[in-house]
Amino acid sequence: VLTLVDDAPLPGLNARTSIDPRAVASMAPQPQTQVGQTCLPDSDFDVALWGDDNPPHVQLRKARSLLVTPTDQFAEGAVRKLAQLYVYLGFGYEARQMLDLEGIQSRDRIHLRAIARIIDAEPVAQDLFAGQVSCASHVALWALLARSQPPVDAQVDRTAVITAFRALPPYVQEPIAARLAEALLSLGAEDEAMQVLGRQSAATLENVALALADAALSDALGEENEAVEKVTDLARNDRRTNPEAMARFFREGAASGVAFTDADFLLADALRFELAGALAADTLADAQFDAYISVGRFVDARDLLQARVGDVSPDEWAAYRARLFQQATQRQTDAAFLEFVWSEDMAQDDIATQNAVGARLISLNFPEQALVVMTSDTTGVLGVQQDSLREQAIRQVSEQRPVPDPYLNAETEVAAAALPLPSESLLTGNPTLRNS
Repeated sequence: VLTLVDDAPLPGLNARTSIDPRAVASMAPQPQTQVGQTCLPDSDFDVALWGDDNPPHVQLRKARSLLVTPTDQFAEGAVRKLAQLYVYLGFGYEARQMLDLEGIQSRDRIHLRAIARIIDAEPVAQDLFAGQVSCASHVALWALLARSQPPVDAQVDRTAVITAFRALPPYVQEPIAARLAEALLSLGAEDEAMQVLGRQSAATLENVALALADAALSDALGEENEAVEKVTDLARNDRRTNPEAMARFFREGAASGVAFTDADFLLADALRFELAGALAADTLADAQFDAYISVGRFVDARDLLQARVGDVSPDEWAAYRARLFQQATQRQTDAAFLEFVWSEDMAQDDIATQNAVGARLISLNFPEQALVVMTSDTTGVLGVQQDSLREQAIRQVSEQRPVPDPYLNAETEVAAAALPLPSESLLTGNPTLRNS
């Protein structure tokens, strides 16, 4: 009986090959995206391997000690390893600083820099991870976080995203958890979002961003009232409330009929003052404007809009004005409406807004003021509507003129009829709101 021993040559048989057995693994087919592109290498995104369980200061001291050689040169690869350690510990900005010191551009360093920016919630080039959300590897997580909108170029591999997130050290999980949960919710992945938030400790969940993500999860699960309660409690009772929390409070509260208070708007004013000129302040101002309108505080909404006259484009300005005056026309009481629009210059407002305001002024027996408002020369359906309203206002003006005095001569009568009535004269002599 011939017994063969592993790796022992067979008697009379000798075979050789030029293939390096260690290269066989690298020759295996690489994972591909949904559209057939090669997935980026897992080694560039396996953050869990870039550190260990030792305290951060111990790891940093060791990495820094290996940074410089006795000849005062950077040891080869030491800068990249220190940058990777910074990423492992959640220090995105410091990681980018180290890469800047080295000044070397390579594929793995580009990916490392992108991860560092994502940890710090800073934007990255959208084409860097094109299609990579569909990869069954770690890159799917970072490709999803890199998108400002839900991806439309590929289907997200949710399993890969959650697997990659679970493998991350807690230093990285905490800063990205809220954004990841929001991104998953935008895909309708409530179960995966729940897994992300469920891994956070009670102390971590006190983070404002995570609290907002938790509220968004409640909303996605159909618990709208609970979601609004969470956001309301965060905005009104948490001393760490930020502009994002207040903006969401205003948006969701306006949709749910929350009765906003003076204190709510005062806090929003303070937050906008602290961040004047920042995008977050503009976002909060937009939400506050809608909140003012939702509770009928049209004068406050107009004042807020006027304060932003230099910060919005002409098109945005026109859209804000249209929403403001259309809502005021529909919802204000007669007296409040007249006071709100009486001295308003609406020559630059769109014709739909002019028509709405003019029609209500006519209905309240103020035709001359309606003619002052309706000044557009636009054609089309709205132009025809405004022409009709003008004719109605002119007839109303003529009907309101006093009965001619028979003792006046014809020349005086014609001259008097040609004079426009002053606005003050409309306040007397008519059995309508003008008498009040």
